[in-house]
Amino acid sequence: MCNRITIALLTISVWFAAGSSAAGDTPCFAPQDSSRLSFEVIVQAPPPRMEHDTAWRFHPASGAASMDISSLNASQTESLKKYWFLWANRCHALSQGESGASCGWNPKGNVVAPKLTLLSGEEVRTYFTTFEAANICTLIQADWALGASRAEIDRMAAKTRLSIVDRPENALANVHGNRLMDKCLLPQRLGPMTSGVVLDYEVQDRRTPRQTEDFLLEFAKLVKARGKRVILFSNPLDAPTQRYTSITTDNLQRIAPAFDAVGVMLWSKSKQGNLQASARTQLDMLKGVQPSHIMLVFELNNTSMADAQFVHDLMLREHYAGVMLWRNYAEVGGSCTSNSNRKLSCLLFGRCS
Repeated sequence: MCNRITIALLTISVWFAAGSSAAGDTPCFAPQDSSRLSFEVIVQAPPPRMEHDTAWRFHPASGAASMDISSLNASQTESLKKYWFLWANRCHALSQGESGASCGWNPKGNVVAPKLTLLSGEEVRTYFTTFEAANICTLIQADWALGASRAEIDRMAAKTRLSIVDRPENALANVHGNRLMDKCLLPQRLGPMTSGVVLDYEVQDRRTPRQTEDFLLEFAKLVKARGKRVILFSNPLDAPTQRYTSITTDNLQRIAPAFDAVGVMLWSKSKQGNLQASARTQLDMLKGVQPSHIMLVFELNNTSMADAQFVHDLMLREHYAGVMLWRNYAEVGGSCTSNSNRKLSCLLFGRCS
């Protein structure tokens, strides 16, 4: 097998991909619309390169979250908060008898960014054989990106059987098939203008509620110690898969206050089949948590105008931390008559007729 790989910049995960607007459409929104927002709005997209960039099709927004550290560092805008979107590593039980044999309900490997691709076209992903290795690698990646020294992360790695890889090409000798086993790849450093980290916590690897709580509290403490905001992003809090990720009504009461905000995922395929019912169920799980620690995550594709109005009214009434926009392949930009822009006008500005 040839172990040579090519490195492709992961501008944004396909999970957040969006179509382009139709050519010739007059943009519905302009940079100045961002100053009219009544609450924080974070889009899952690379930020604009310059202030007041009229070519950036994700207006209006007060923040942008992206896996692409290069785009975050290249952006010179000061009016828009910039967040690094980091996927939490999951554990895999890949052979009977390994110390992590109890983990691994979700078989998918962990995303590597920038994306690594074999010449065969296969995407290289990382796999961890213990919960400890998966968690420590996530902590290492965050701390390194935020300025930790090599000595600091080497001390963290020494707690488990984890090898640090400082450059993707240095992992070539360790690729088995398309897998990197118990290898922690260091990201780029984040620039000083980065506002914080959004942790995508969808591990689904059979960890316990206590393991989830301990890890998330440690992660939030680490990011805040570096002087940055930290936001938790997950599957719907009441999703069936939470029995494998173990965010529960009980541990949420301690997890949510440790983060600047915890996301409530509102999407068209919730287990209730109804966005508004899903919102009520999840928010019931967060009773007792200050509204300032709750962020509503709104799916732009497949939702309705009634859903957009419901979230708009909820934001104005309850004063939550803000809204994060999950495009889920929705087309953005272009004319005000598009479905996406009609929902945005309603959600963000209350223009719902």
